[in-house]
Amino acid sequence: MRRLDGGVLGARRFHARLRALVISRTDRIVPLVAGALSLTVARSRLGDVDDAGVILGLGDRAVCIDRFPDCGCDACDNGSHNVLDHFDEHMVVIVSGAFRRLCDGNRTITVFGEREWNTSGSFDRGDVEAIIVDPLGWDELAGASWL
Repeated sequence: MRRLDGGVLGARRFHARLRALVISRTDRIVPLVAGALSLTVARSRLGDVDDAGVILGLGDRAVCIDRFPDCGCDACDNGSHNVLDHFDEHMVVIVSGAFRRLCDGNRTITVFGEREWNTSGSFDRGDVEAIIVDPLGWDELAGASWL
């Protein structure tokens, strides 16, 4: 695995995709396995604290897949345990090659392994399951296992 430091230029590129967040630093990890997706890890500001948030991006042109924590306010702060568990689950799915992102321009399906997925956009009952099985006409971001 190679680690490429994105520095300030990488932070600007990733920041362009996440306008509402202040990105302070990015690092890119490129697995040596052919077909595996590169991982961009960006650090973001939460309130007055630099590098308190983490944003994960996948692919050569990093697509944001999630950010941790979802919110940095005191009212939403339930401690770090749940955030760390959620982050660990994402890392396992990415490294194992089980992550998939399907997009048709207006709608997105994000698959986290065999049993978990989430969506944005409008879907009829049963559409998501059918699209996951046969994503014909959808753009797909997926990669091989890093292992």
